[in-house]
Amino acid sequence: MNLGEYDSIIGGSTKNLGGLIKLLMYLLKHDDSGSIKKDKDGYALVSDVVAHPNIKYKDTVVDDIKAIIANHKEKGMDPYFDLKGDGNKMKIKAFNKSESISRGRKLRKAKKSRKSRKSRKSRKSRKSRMSRKSRKSRKSRKSRKSRKSRKSRMSRKSRKSRKSRKSRKSRKSRKAKISRKARKSRKSRKSRKSRKSRKARKY
Repeated sequence: MNLGEYDSIIGGSTKNLGGLIKLLMYLLKHDDSGSIKKDKDGYALVSDVVAHPNIKYKDTVVDDIKAIIANHKEKGMDPYFDLKGDGNKMKIKAFNKSESISRGRKLRKAKKSRKSRKSRKSRKSRKSRMSRKSRKSRKSRKSRKSRKSRKSRMSRKSRKSRKSRKSRKSRKSRKAKISRKARKSRKSRKSRKSRKSRKARKY
C-alpha cells in the first residue's frame, strides 16, 4: 500500500475519519518498517503512531481516534480500535473485521450475562419478598383463626356457664315453691285437725 495517498486526509479541519481508519489499520496491522513497536498483546504506543511521518496533524489525531471509537459505539458497531492507559503510556490496538466482530460478540455476551444475572437476582428478590409476604399472611390468618377459636371456646363456655346458672336458679326456685306448698299443706292439715277437735269437744 502506498502511504502517500493518505498524506492530506489526517487531522485538522480537513480531516477524513474514514481515511484515518485506513491509515491506522495499515500502520498497526501491516507496517513492517519497525517505527511502530507492538507488545505481545498487539498494543502500540500512541506516541509512536503520532510520530509517524504520515501523520501530519499530530495535535488532533488522538481526539480523532477517540471520536472514531465513540462513533462506532454510538452506532452499535464493533470498534476497530482500543485505547488504554493515558499520557505517554497510552496505547492503541487495531482489530481487523473478524477480530472486531468476535470482540464485539464477547462484549455483548458479557453485557447479556450481566443483565441475566441482574434479572435472576431481581427475580430471586421478588420471590423472597413474595415468600415473606405469604409467610406473614399465613401467620396472620393462623393468628386470626386462633383468636376466633379462642373466642368461640370462650363463648361456648360462657353460654354453658349461663345455662348452668339458670338451671341452678330454676332448681332452687322449684324447691322453694315445693317447700312453700308443703308448708301450706301442713298448715292447712293442722288447721283442719284443730277445727275438728274443737267441734268434738263441743259435742
